[in-house]
Amino acid sequence: MSLNRWMKSGVVTAVCAVLLFALSAGLRSTAAEKEILAREQMFGTMLPADSYEELPYEGDDAGIRAVYRAGEGRIIEVETDGYVDSIVLWVAVDADGTIKGIAPRKVSETMGLGGRVKNDTGFLSQFLGKKTSVTVGQNIDALTGATVSSKAVARAINAARAVVTGEDTESGASEWEEGE
Repeated sequence: MSLNRWMKSGVVTAVCAVLLFALSAGLRSTAAEKEILAREQMFGTMLPADSYEELPYEGDDAGIRAVYRAGEGRIIEVETDGYVDSIVLWVAVDADGTIKGIAPRKVSETMGLGGRVKNDTGFLSQFLGKKTSVTVGQNIDALTGATVSSKAVARAINAARAVVTGEDTESGASEWEEGE
């Protein structure tokens, strides 16, 4: 009798495990589909196109995480070192190198200082429409108290433009010395 009860419990446990596995697999695909839909909706506001196709990136910039074709332009996912942690942005660049949109993806900078690069529209809007390399202190104003984070965003913008234009980004916005 005791053995029979253990067998029933084992069978019930196995069936539940299989059901949970199937349910989690189904939810995983649903979450992935929602993430793709959200990404394409954001892309549509940044650089409208009929479709967005991920392209292989074979360049030397380790900060380029992904490149998407958006009509004649590109949307580049780029990562750069901020003051506290890395900053990840989507940058929409038209075929002529014009910055058309910026969407911060991951910003873990200090709240109230560098963290403002994520949602300070006055700061981010300075980059829109730029057709040349951007440099903090020259054609871009840094956020007060967040010079390093501001320069990190400029570095990311320049790196994204370079994917489309092929320009050298070594001389632009970017380098910062410890203590800046």
